[in-house]
Amino acid sequence: LAVYLLAVFGALGAFLLLSKVHGSGLSMPSFGTASAGTREYLFAVPAAAVALAGAYVFFLSGKALKGAFSRLEDKPALSAALGGLGLAAVSLFVPYAMFSGEAESTELMNAYPAFSGGALIAVGMVKIVMTNLCIRSGLRGGHFFPVIFGGIAIGADSTATPMPAAPS
Repeated sequence: LAVYLLAVFGALGAFLLLSKVHGSGLSMPSFGTASAGTREYLFAVPAAAVALAGAYVFFLSGKALKGAFSRLEDKPALSAALGGLGLAAVSLFVPYAMFSGEAESTELMNAYPAFSGGALIAVGMVKIVMTNLCIRSGLRGGHFFPVIFGGIAIGADSTATPMPAAPS
């Protein structure tokens, strides 16, 4: 626990130092300041339940896909091809499932008022499963930005106005 805490604080310190020296160069969008009122407090428990469901989807899909692709460990090309086909098939219906989610976060932030709350939750859940599919099938990438994107989609307020574009 101590080592993990030191790593987190070290990474945060390095990030803050580099941001001061070089300016903020992250391409992730900024949501600006947040304020909590009665509406936000009323939705805290249901929102936490959906977040917990997302965590379970992430865990269970990772476990299931690990088991499915473990049979193909000696066939990496076939494994990656199946992962790519799965991703391509799903992206026909959920284009936001493609790529890491870093650039798509800005696109989603500008488009989310056009989605229902249920559709946004579905997009986030699909992204979480597709992340595990890609990683378990041997495709390149990691969990970090895709899971952030899934959280943005799941937590987006479909009744809010789009966020202004982040300064370049």
